Amino acid sequence: MAESTVIKFYICNSFTDKAFEGNPAGVVFDDTRSLSASQMQKIAAQLNMVDTSFVFPSSSHDAVCEMRYFTPLKELPMTGHPTLAAWWVMRHKNRIPVDHSPKIKTPAGVIEVEEIGQETFLSQKKPDFTAISEEDVNMLLTVFSLKKSDLLDFPVMGVNAGLGHIVIGVKNLDILYGLKFGIDGLKTICDRYHLQEAQIFTQDVLDKDNDLHTRNLCPRYGAEDPACGNGNAALGAYYLKFIAQSDRNIMLNAEQGYVMNKPSLIKIRAIKNDSGDYQVKIGGRAVIMAEGTMFL
Repeated sequence: MAESTVIKFYICNSFTDKAFEGNPAGVVFDDTRSLSASQMQKIAAQLNMVDTSFVFPSSSHDAVCEMRYFTPLKELPMTGHPTLAAWWVMRHKNRIPVDHSPKIKTPAGVIEVEEIGQETFLSQKKPDFTAISEEDVNMLLTVFSLKKSDLLDFPVMGVNAGLGHIVIGVKNLDILYGLKFGIDGLKTICDRYHLQEAQIFTQDVLDKDNDLHTRNLCPRYGAEDPACGNGNAALGAYYLKFIAQSDRNIMLNAEQGYVMNKPSLIKIRAIKNDSGDYQVKIGGRAVIMAEGTMFL
């Protein structure tokens, strides 16, 4: 019998400090770089998390590691909560080499890592903004069973901070919780603008210490994400551009996942620099829920 390849994996919940809350992700370590893309895809399907991050040793000292990301169905260029989950596991399992730059190489570019107290912050891609036509805004209202009067007085906007999100603001929690989700209609509009998901928010919050309550709806899975790091990065850039226009530097607390009974807290740092570009980091904590060995 041929000898099995053995890999170590973890399940880690991001954007929480409590077990069974937050957003679960798979984390797989390939210390020998022996996994093919096909094997990674099968492993992600076996773990059946929304996303699984695969961690490889860095080929140089200018990064701690390299990462790739797979859903059960396909590879993504980058995604937020699996990156936080992987870094959290690395930090708590002594897998971070001290002589390397605190950066992660991904297919979408380099992520810079910053530790602030007990929280980890991750840089995101410089956001790009795409206007959504009035016709497609009306289609989105139908997709989510919304009325124009439900919306905040800010534009519906495409914001790409790595994955690509349609950002929509609504007036209160009742409207946000009452959303209906038309998968095919949302996918049609996402495809039209080369975006992936919808990030819908309100400034009406459950916890007075927070600034936003958000939901992330993803037509790829026909499901909801309890805590989307990159979606909240897109929201942070949107907030600075359209809502906090007089500010240059903001820190927001975004609560998410409550409608799914998976409370999550995402920290958003957004900066507008002198050239008018936006820089966004998302951060939070995580909880390691499980670890195991897989034989291939």
